[in-house]
Amino acid sequence: MLKVLVIDESELIRSYLKKKLSTYGLEVIVALNGFDGMIKMKNSLPDLIIMDYYLSRVSSLEILKEKKANPNTTNTPLIMATSKIDKTKLLEIARYNVSKFFAKPIKMDALIEAVASILGMELKIDSKIGRASCRER
Repeated sequence: MLKVLVIDESELIRSYLKKKLSTYGLEVIVALNGFDGMIKMKNSLPDLIIMDYYLSRVSSLEILKEKKANPNTTNTPLIMATSKIDKTKLLEIARYNVSKFFAKPIKMDALIEAVASILGMELKIDSKIGRASCRER
């Protein structure tokens, strides 16, 4: 099962993404802040990280630096989201190979499409029972 780590300080966003991504058969791990996210990134070795730009205890930039420096996580794709960010900060994080960048509020269909593309999944929704499923390509 593919693992996705969601690092966001909003309980609403964490629980919504966990519920939504789980319907596609993904194992979703949530982190409450940057420090929690850094520990879970190192210990769980996710296949994808979805992270807010603004985090406490450990900044998103520190997580990006650690991710890049760690041979176990350096190739892990990352999707970043934030409500607002200036161009200098955006250029700063561009050095860390962020796969996708979304402005909040995130359009869920675009996020699901990005997750599927990055993880090499084919998403299908069974309209008869309203259930989503996925399979690796």
